[in-house]
Amino acid sequence: MSEGRLNQAEQSYLAVLAQHPHEKDALLGLAVIAQRKMQAQRATDLYQQVLREDLGNVTAAAGLVSLSVQADPVAAESQLKQLLDLKPNAPEFHHALGNVLARQLRWGEAQQAFFRAYSLSPGNALYAYNLAVALEHLHQPTAALPYYEKALLLARPSDPTLDRGAIEHRIQELNKAESR
Repeated sequence: MSEGRLNQAEQSYLAVLAQHPHEKDALLGLAVIAQRKMQAQRATDLYQQVLREDLGNVTAAAGLVSLSVQADPVAAESQLKQLLDLKPNAPEFHHALGNVLARQLRWGEAQQAFFRAYSLSPGNALYAYNLAVALEHLHQPTAALPYYEKALLLARPSDPTLDRGAIEHRIQELNKAESR
């Protein structure tokens, strides 16, 4: 994702917050952007702000746990599994667990977590994309291809979390390999 698109999305979220200071989606969007820009403290503050207003917000809870992955991936995995015990149908927790496992190169388990997240929220482009990536790491490009295509179909052009050009390129590469 280009820095320019992140900055553009950030400005859009800030404009929303200027009009509606407690808008959860804008706060969460800014938290994700801060996380991508490696601004962990800002992301933490934004996630905590959402949780102060909505204690049960699973997106904010998953975001906070995912921030701790770098420092202690085992603890992050444990926290996410505890959260999943409380809310087993929260796709955000399954997705965050998939990310934790992928960072540890535990692709089989990551694929299962990403698949569960996608199954619970099939309209989420990021879940489809991460499932495709995990399948490729498991040497299953044929299985990955439809999930890349779904990710591209579901991704909004303004979505700062996915690089549409990179997904299109990956689809082309897999189609070429498949036709050989």
